[in-house]
Amino acid sequence: MRHKIQAVAILIILLLSNHQLLATAPSMAGSTGGFLIPSPQTLRPEVYNIAVHGESLKELNHSTGDQDTSFDIGFKLNAGVYDNLEIGFEQTIRSDSDYRDDEFRLNLKYRLPVETFNLSVGGTFATGGRDYHSMYLIGGWKVLYGGFGFNFGGDTLHEINTSTIARFGTAKFGGYRLKRQINSSGSDTYTGSPDDFFPLIGVNFKLSEYFNLLMDFNGDRFAAGFRASLKDFNIDVAYVGQSEIDSLLDRSSENLSIGMGLCF
Repeated sequence: MRHKIQAVAILIILLLSNHQLLATAPSMAGSTGGFLIPSPQTLRPEVYNIAVHGESLKELNHSTGDQDTSFDIGFKLNAGVYDNLEIGFEQTIRSDSDYRDDEFRLNLKYRLPVETFNLSVGGTFATGGRDYHSMYLIGGWKVLYGGFGFNFGGDTLHEINTSTIARFGTAKFGGYRLKRQINSSGSDTYTGSPDDFFPLIGVNFKLSEYFNLLMDFNGDRFAAGFRASLKDFNIDVAYVGQSEIDSLLDRSSENLSIGMGLCF
């Protein structure tokens, strides 16, 4: 129900606006877009951007039982290599955390030759063999865009206790399906994997010459906040919801993401 209400609010904003987008900037997932998801637009040839996003979380220390502070810090680099083709790289590291870093990722996005609106196909591909790849199709206008995608590859969770639960693969989009069973010896068995299919929806609403209001949903969590742009430099400040994968890892988001980017 919560997600349905958010989607209705986004559609209302579309009907009330005809504003344009500010400078293109990387999303937390890597490719250019909003906070959590890519947009249908691509960088122009020989245009580059770099960005870093940080999010703080409270993480359960299984040894002491305390809630310690940890940080997810994501680094992005994107380049417009040909007309309508964008290539990028993304790496998210976890600071002060007991869990491993996300794998280094290659991101691709290609804008299809559609005249009436923007339509792109893209993907994010993990390079380590454990995390999941994602492919998506996203289309729309500069104010409102949406689409869908699917996750594939990666290691499925099949562990007998939570102390080894961080060995499975994760995805950039969608939630996580987890099943808990009791085997014949009375021990817990957990199995699960990221959602096969995920929806995407985003809004980029111009408030003034320097500020945009952004909202998006990546199939798992919702984000809303502001992007400030001055020439080729931008700052993102966003509320971000709790993700299913963090809940699984006994990590609680403090619901704040801050990012900085540069286009050159």
